[in-house]
Amino acid sequence: MNELEQAAVSGKNNKPKVNRWDHRERKARGDANLDTIHLAVGRALSSWEVAQSFVVNLICVVTQTTSNHMYRAIGTQMDVIKKLDMLREAASAIAKQPELHKELKDLINLFQQFNERRNEIAHGVSMTTIDAGCFLIPGFATSKKRKKVSEFMDGADYYLTSDDINYFAIEFDKLSAKTLDLMGKLQGIHFEESTTSESH
Repeated sequence: MNELEQAAVSGKNNKPKVNRWDHRERKARGDANLDTIHLAVGRALSSWEVAQSFVVNLICVVTQTTSNHMYRAIGTQMDVIKKLDMLREAASAIAKQPELHKELKDLINLFQQFNERRNEIAHGVSMTTIDAGCFLIPGFATSKKRKKVSEFMDGADYYLTSDDINYFAIEFDKLSAKTLDLMGKLQGIHFEESTTSESH
């Protein structure tokens, strides 16, 4: 029984707050076949790529960059966390727009949290159990995601069904929508020049 399952049976008052990016409670049965897992993985990763590509657009908006060359230069950075670091540094430009500033910081946090789920989906392996169906689980060499590395199926930090993966794909789509919405709000805003970086 994983930690989330233990929390579920320990009593309603003892349940931890479940965030949108948290794993949902493990299902007793997985998918009937591996194809549904693979299809969900493809959808989720495609949705994430769209979302994180909009981070580059948002960096350009916040920094008032209109150069296509700069857009392509930022896009060479493949690590979304480093892109978010760029965005966090640029956030000081809208520090005098408190509502938009907070919305931007909240969006950065959402991306950071969901990036963990994206990585789990991207680096998971699809497996068929004897009597419980198919799941996406951590790779066998991913020791940080396995409490019992020697076990075939037991001890993994997550057991995702296609339904779980599709849930996160929808959340990734929501990130895209939130990013585009913020970009629209920032259009036409007069940004402040700043020589200091965003405080953390």
